Amino acid sequence: MFEKSKWIGYASKKPGPVIDVHGKDANDVLSTPAPYIAKSFTLKEKPAKAILNIFGYGDAAYFLNGKRVPDSIRPTYPSIMDKTIIYNTYNVTDELNSGKNRLGAILGSLRANGSHYGAYNPLMLILELNIEYSDGSVETIVSDESFKGIDSPILFTGTTYGERYDARLEIPDWCDADFDDSDWDNAILITMPKVNFRTTDCPRKRIIAEHKFVEIAPNLFDCGITTSGYARVKITGKSGNLIKLNYSERLLPDGKHVDRSGMVKGRYPDMYNSDEYILDGTPNKVFEQYMAYHGFRYVEVIGDYDEIELTAVTVHTDFKETAHFECDNDIINKIHFACVNSVLTCCQDVFDDNPKRDAPWIGDTMLSSEVILSEFNSKEILIENAKQCHDSMNEEGQLPYVVPSVATWAFSKRFSGPDWGNSVVFQTVWWMYKYYGDLEPFKEFRNDLERSLEFFASIADEDGYIGDGDYATGDWSSLHGLVEARNDIMSNVYYKWDLEIMAELSELCGYDRTSYDKLAEKIKTAFRTRYMPDGIFEEVSVAELITLAARGFFEKEEMPDIVERIVKHFKDDNYLITFGVHGIKMMSEVLCEYGYGQLLFDVITNADGLGYAKNAVDGLTALTERFDYDREGHPEDGAFSLNHHFFCMVDTFFYRRLAGIMINDFASGDIVISPLFVKGINKLKAEFCKIKVSYDESEIKISSPYDFKLIIDGETKVLSAGDYTFSR
Repeated sequence: MFEKSKWIGYASKKPGPVIDVHGKDANDVLSTPAPYIAKSFTLKEKPAKAILNIFGYGDAAYFLNGKRVPDSIRPTYPSIMDKTIIYNTYNVTDELNSGKNRLGAILGSLRANGSHYGAYNPLMLILELNIEYSDGSVETIVSDESFKGIDSPILFTGTTYGERYDARLEIPDWCDADFDDSDWDNAILITMPKVNFRTTDCPRKRIIAEHKFVEIAPNLFDCGITTSGYARVKITGKSGNLIKLNYSERLLPDGKHVDRSGMVKGRYPDMYNSDEYILDGTPNKVFEQYMAYHGFRYVEVIGDYDEIELTAVTVHTDFKETAHFECDNDIINKIHFACVNSVLTCCQDVFDDNPKRDAPWIGDTMLSSEVILSEFNSKEILIENAKQCHDSMNEEGQLPYVVPSVATWAFSKRFSGPDWGNSVVFQTVWWMYKYYGDLEPFKEFRNDLERSLEFFASIADEDGYIGDGDYATGDWSSLHGLVEARNDIMSNVYYKWDLEIMAELSELCGYDRTSYDKLAEKIKTAFRTRYMPDGIFEEVSVAELITLAARGFFEKEEMPDIVERIVKHFKDDNYLITFGVHGIKMMSEVLCEYGYGQLLFDVITNADGLGYAKNAVDGLTALTERFDYDREGHPEDGAFSLNHHFFCMVDTFFYRRLAGIMINDFASGDIVISPLFVKGINKLKAEFCKIKVSYDESEIKISSPYDFKLIIDGETKVLSAGDYTFSR
């Protein structure tokens, strides 16, 4: 692919200031207008088939004959530029004409303009348009110096920073078939090393929904839902007026302005989660985003105008929820909605930690992986993420904390232990087997898992135990502190789990599991020697008890006492979740197995303190990055996002426990249906992995395409696939 194509760019005539876009060791970026790059050409007849292969870096928008190439919303997929470039392929047969045609692109900057994805600053383009005629002849148009360029009206663009657009500089019909570009400059050639090119099976980003904004205070607008995308602007005003849109997920206490605290400072032109438009005086002028996107619910408009109409345009990777859950408990329904909304809107090719800060943290994806894979048609997305992990892994087998990345700053020790970094690939292949019965991803990425285990071994002691170093995050996002749980405990909880995953999947694929089992047992022994020489464990955090219990660090006879201690923590904490993401990920597994499902339900629906329920009662429509996101008196107030997917793991409680649909091992047919009847829910309806369960006060209905084991009121039945109704 692209054998005859050349990398091309454009030398702007209007260079702007140099800005630092990520930190002290990131590349500075020369902010310049986004260029138009285009080429006119003539075809002897309308093609029988035409395929456009194209990659625009940092970001891009593609056009043919005056129209956006169909299905090309923010098309550039994150790529590590010196390893593997992921290009787009479009069938553009219908967009081409007999005679004159014109192919063009706008190139814009990424948020970090390459510091996430490689060490290349220039905006550049490579393409190949393959044309087949009805007589069998072929023609190919490639990117080269015959393309021409000019500065566009987009004065600045940068992913989540935003766009600055001067309508007075518009070049009408710049990509129409008969446009005269004789006063444009030739494109420049850019030297690039030889790299691998490939496509991806991931679904594309698309416009998913639109919501009308309502003005709730002067110049302040609310679209009613926390989302990702941009605001379409329809505006009338005087030429030269600058209109700034400040996006935010929250308001200041006065309810009259958006909260901008916590936004990144020092950016040109004082933009972050903002857009700027300079009007040209056209009545009812409509502005659409080309490359930037934002996380928001509210928009505050700064500047003078006569009339304005705003529409919230939701844009994210086009995948969908395949499960369904609803019940007669309003709080549970709202929490479930927030889980789904956050997973969807945080997916921008990769799973960003939130749409206002576009860092694809692999620890976040690891934490959400079960929900992402079991409740959404997302398999291709996480397979692609595993491929990006492969490209991003360093020689020691360590993954950076954001993927894709090869930047040195992303290999922080703190975020590279088993509890946050490399475990993402283990979790990905594990849940693909559990919910799809698919072992192929494990076979494909087995070598990366082995390299990860080698990295873990390199930071462990002679007993196989990862000690008190920096390779862990504790129990992230705890109310009592970011790293309340001991780092070494969380590291070894996931290290042991990774080994157990490796052992089981290896055996299923015909490999020997012995070494993994031995090392997992060795880690358990080392932990118990370190913390339980007298058989008693003294916890610092309830999350330590939960995660150690879930991953088998305690003996069977010790578990009743451990669970009672966990329950006591909940009671002492007024039935609230005071711990962080790792404890939440595993709490249902421990408590429900020992008969405390009602307690967990009461905790999750408790709105008397910070947590899921209070957020739902307060009207939040997405998950927050922290339950205490509005901590008074802290300098980081406002920095935490109100749309963050990694707390979505609570959704497994709704499906696996409340609805009782437990896919323990899809491939082996270990499917158990055992609804949890709690005070607070009288009616429930769920569909999960094609199994339907519903109940009300009088009956239970089950429809399963698979054989399953039914457990109700302690009675067990083995049933064949089919439809069943039982009285309550």
